[in-house]
Amino acid sequence: MRKDMSTRNAEERKMIDFHTHILPKMDDGSHDIAQTKQMLKMEYDQGVRQIVSSSHFYAEREFPEKFLERRADRLKQVKEMLQEEEWGKELQIYAGAEVLYYNGMADSEILPQLCIEGTNVLLLELPFCQWDREVYKEVYKILERRGIRIILAHIERYYPYQKKKETLEEILKLPLTIQMNAGELTTFGTRRIAKKMLKSGKPLLLGSDCHNTERRAPNLREGRAIIEKLAGAETLREIDRLGEQVLGL
Repeated sequence: MRKDMSTRNAEERKMIDFHTHILPKMDDGSHDIAQTKQMLKMEYDQGVRQIVSSSHFYAEREFPEKFLERRADRLKQVKEMLQEEEWGKELQIYAGAEVLYYNGMADSEILPQLCIEGTNVLLLELPFCQWDREVYKEVYKILERRGIRIILAHIERYYPYQKKKETLEEILKLPLTIQMNAGELTTFGTRRIAKKMLKSGKPLLLGSDCHNTERRAPNLREGRAIIEKLAGAETLREIDRLGEQVLGL
C-alpha cells in the first residue's frame, strides 16, 4: 500500500532530536561508544540529522565544571567516531544538558554553559512531585531575569503528579517551549495529554529521550507519525521550523 504523500514528506524531512542520552558513560544512557554508534545509526536511518546530547545534570551530585569537562571529552570521542563513517559525517551533535530543577538555580552563574550549544536555550527537567509557587518563581526568574529561554522537558510525564493543576497552568502561560517524548505518545493516557498540548498553541519540540538500543531506543519517526495523525502534517512542519530556529539552521 502506498503511503500518503504528506506522511512520506514528513518522514523525508531532516529531523531534529532535541532530547537524547546518547553520549557514552555520562548518565543512565549509552553505556559505551559502541552503543552510542548504534543509537546514532538508528537516528540517521530514521532521517534525523541534528541531535542534541542532553545528558542529565544533577547539581546535588556533581560540580558543573566537572560535568562540562566530562561532556566535552565524551562529545569529542563521539565526533571522532562519526568522522570514520560516511553516514556519520551528515550528523550534527550539539552539546546540551537535561538540567534537573533545584532551588536557587536561576541565580547560578553556570546556567548559560548548560544551554544547548550556540544558544541561550535550556532543557529544564522539573521535579516529579506536586509543583508549588517556588517552582513557578524559579522558572519565571530564569526566563525574565536571566534572559534564558526554556524548553520544558517531556511535558507529558509531569501530569500524573499535578493533582492541583494551578501551578502547572501558570507555568504553561509563561513564554517557554514544551518538549514531548516520541515513545510516550504511543500510550493511550499520554496520547490524550498530547492532544491537549498540540491544541494548546504552545511552541512544541519533539525528542526521543533515547537511552539505549533496546527499551528506550531512538524512535523519533514513530512519534512524528502519531503527531501527524493527531494534528496533521502542518503541525510537524511547525515543529521542524521551530527546531531549526532554535538551533539557528
